[in-house]
Amino acid sequence: MTTEIIEETEINNIYDNIKKLVITARNKVYTTVNIEMLNLYWNIGKGFSSRNLRTMRKFYLTYPIWKTVSAKLSWSHYLELIDTVEEEKI
Repeated sequence: MTTEIIEETEINNIYDNIKKLVITARNKVYTTVNIEMLNLYWNIGKGFSSRNLRTMRKFYLTYPIWKTVSAKLSWSHYLELIDTVEEEKI
């Protein structure tokens, strides 16, 4: 009986470790893709509506050193930051 509990615990530990590895790798992929897409859009700015370009410009003027936050935030987060700054200026 004790052997079964140890084996089950070990299997659960292995499963949990694999799950953590998959989640960590997935998050790194999302972050890397987000950074690269942001970098691409930052450098070329093609294919965007004038509204998007104005929003990106506002973000740049508010946060000129974008690399300090890009790894942690998505574009939706940037939009929230811009809205917050605009509300504070009012």
